[in-house]
Amino acid sequence: MKKNALLGFYEKIQNGIHTLITIILGLMMVVILLQTVTRYVFFYSLPWSEELSRYLFVWMIMLGINIGIRDDMQVRIDIIDKVFKGRGKIVLAVFQQLVSLIVSAVFFYSSFNFIAIGARQLSPAMQIPMRYIYLCLPVGLGIAMLEILRKLVSAAKGELDEV
Repeated sequence: MKKNALLGFYEKIQNGIHTLITIILGLMMVVILLQTVTRYVFFYSLPWSEELSRYLFVWMIMLGINIGIRDDMQVRIDIIDKVFKGRGKIVLAVFQQLVSLIVSAVFFYSSFNFIAIGARQLSPAMQIPMRYIYLCLPVGLGIAMLEILRKLVSAAKGELDEV
């Protein structure tokens, strides 16, 4: 695949993630509205609504991590970024991306333990295997690592406008 074709494919993945996050947010709103209506109009509380909305929220956050990385929303100290110029700024950007990649990789690797544990557990109200909930960790972190790698390559090339 050519560079532009690969970036185009990656952008399609990002657009799909945006769409999925939008759908999840919409589902959360419907579930919470349904719970509110049933509780205050019909005086009946849905036992699964809080659990489902919590799981949807976690999936939305984990899928959205890469958006925060793409838009440079990571925690950093701005004064350090402003001290370096030229080549030093490139080295700092590469270092920052490497640290982000290492941290994400450690969490990504550790997340598989949660899936193994979740294979033996069911959610309390909905009775679904918890491995489907814990699956959001490697999926979200894996996508985040792809974005970090993209930014790392851009930083290494000196393309700091894209980093």
